[in-house]
Amino acid sequence: MPQRSNDFQRLIHLIEATLTQHGVGVRESEMIVSRRGVPREVDIAVHLTNGPHNITIAVECRDRARPADVEWIDALIGKYDDMPVDKVVAVSRKGFTSGAKKKAGENGILCWTLEEAHQQDHWVNQLKTVAEIRTRAFTLERYTVVIAPPESGTAQAPDMENAVLHMPDGRSMSVRTAAMSVYHSSAILEQFHDIFTDNEVAETVQRAEIIVDLPPGTWIIDAQGLRYRAQKIELFGACRSHGRDLDYQPKTYAGKQIAHAGAKVGDLKINSVVTGSVAGASRVGIRIERLTPMAQHRKKADDQLEDA
Repeated sequence: MPQRSNDFQRLIHLIEATLTQHGVGVRESEMIVSRRGVPREVDIAVHLTNGPHNITIAVECRDRARPADVEWIDALIGKYDDMPVDKVVAVSRKGFTSGAKKKAGENGILCWTLEEAHQQDHWVNQLKTVAEIRTRAFTLERYTVVIAPPESGTAQAPDMENAVLHMPDGRSMSVRTAAMSVYHSSAILEQFHDIFTDNEVAETVQRAEIIVDLPPGTWIIDAQGLRYRAQKIELFGACRSHGRDLDYQPKTYAGKQIAHAGAKVGDLKINSVVTGSVAGASRVGIRIERLTPMAQHRKKADDQLEDA
């Protein structure tokens, strides 16, 4: 059965991961095997160590238009009756009915809610004036291969779409595959990153070229069988940047004040959580997801399910 999630669960996972200390594992949609040997999915599993003891806390999330009722608490009691977890936390966006709170308390389940904070520390207001997120997306727009004249035949440019590149180590691949392989290497991506990062011109699209020398003994053979010595690959990359101010809103979660902001930048969905202290903001958590057409369709279906 595929693992399921939704926006609220992903947000709670981000909050838990931001609030926890170093060395604490926070995993979303983790499969935990029950004492009967049956794997069960836990919305968020928090793993920590207390001296010689390993402790697992299960966090279950509910994003409905109404407060969570006693039926949901009953379902959690049944689910975790034979699960190897030390504590269960139920988190509901709309809170809990009085009956749900009573039943949860009788069974050792904590009830938490992500609430609007009625008071906010000074660091939340400071975030609203300085917080901005900027994304950069690198793409390879085109490439060319610098070649020497063929060993025989007329000196005409080969059809690169149908040509095959032969490496000295015996590997053979299409020219496009070779260009993409070079482009996606960590060294080349770092070079493009440094070029675009150092360029302070506030343009929506920046472009740069990187030339890569091919090792001696690299050949291109075209569809007619002519051999060309391949000397260099010229990569023409582009960087498309988007910026957006983050509107942090004060929240309270498990008695702690946090700030949350969400934004859509290009085709990316961004959630950010900041935890605070008297001395100021202390930790920042960011989750970035690419909004593919399938993901948007799945989100719409999840929203319809949650509203039911």
